Amino acid sequence: MVNFDKTFYKKLDSETVKVPMYLAIQNTMIKRWVKDNAKKAVWRTNKKLLLEFAYNEEGVVSTKELYEMIYQITLEEETKERFRMLQDNINHGLDLKGEDKTFYDEFKPKYGYKPGLEQESIEEGSAFWEDESEVKEQPIRCPHCCNFSK
Repeated sequence: MVNFDKTFYKKLDSETVKVPMYLAIQNTMIKRWVKDNAKKAVWRTNKKLLLEFAYNEEGVVSTKELYEMIYQITLEEETKERFRMLQDNINHGLDLKGEDKTFYDEFKPKYGYKPGLEQESIEEGSAFWEDESEVKEQPIRCPHCCNFSK
């Protein structure tokens, strides 16, 4: 058989995987291809790099490097997604409790709302329009009741 990494063999020989090695490998690859094709169907492209074939200065990355690299990327993606979902819950008036609240509080400084940036943007936008004082104000027709407002 192919010369796989020792850790890979151990994972496949463990009690949790109760199928032959060839079937575990085949089904894992099929799962990956299906996910890639589904993303392509939805987004009309799949811009994700095929990290399985990543290189470094020494050639193809080692199994351990590959695992760690993909783990970090996936952890970041999933953390952002969970935070976004919790933020949606808060935006809809739901209170977070327990593990969700702990998670949200931990990642709020990294992914949460940053009012300082918005204020900075407002100030920059205002500065752009400050010199436009010569423009004569025109009444604006209110689209809801057809009254004029200033």
